[in-house]
Amino acid sequence: MKDGQINMFPDIEFQGFWTSLDLPAETIIHLYKQHGTCEQFHSELKSDMDVERFPSGTFATNALVLALGSLTYNLLRSIGQDVLSGNDLPESKSVFRQRLKTVIQHMICLHHTWFSMHVNNVFPYFAATPGKPFLSVYSIGMPPHKKTTCPLLLQPVLSISEPIETL
Repeated sequence: MKDGQINMFPDIEFQGFWTSLDLPAETIIHLYKQHGTCEQFHSELKSDMDVERFPSGTFATNALVLALGSLTYNLLRSIGQDVLSGNDLPESKSVFRQRLKTVIQHMICLHHTWFSMHVNNVFPYFAATPGKPFLSVYSIGMPPHKKTTCPLLLQPVLSISEPIETL
């Protein structure tokens, strides 16, 4: 019965397997049922390593790209497994997220500071105070004693009049 109506003919499911393997039928069926796992890894490889579309029209170049992508994927996967099995993991996910946020924030703010310095050096009229090229483009008009902020995360980065130290 389907959707409240009696079927005129019964539903019959049939699965056929053609193979050249010399294995018992149960083993072949078991192997076939695991093909989804293989397809999942193949899908991850293609999406994570960005090889959905190959860059070249030549087979040799595409084979090299796929081989390098596979190597990279396997290395990253083994590194991930090693990290997950380590004893020095953070206590909780929130601690890890906080550390990750801090690192990314630091990188964004350093890039913002470099961009501000570069713009101020190329366009000196952005600097409100002569001789202080470290004034942020986003903080024009602020008194020099105030702190400038990273525009993306709104966290204090440096004082306007302080030179940036190299790492």
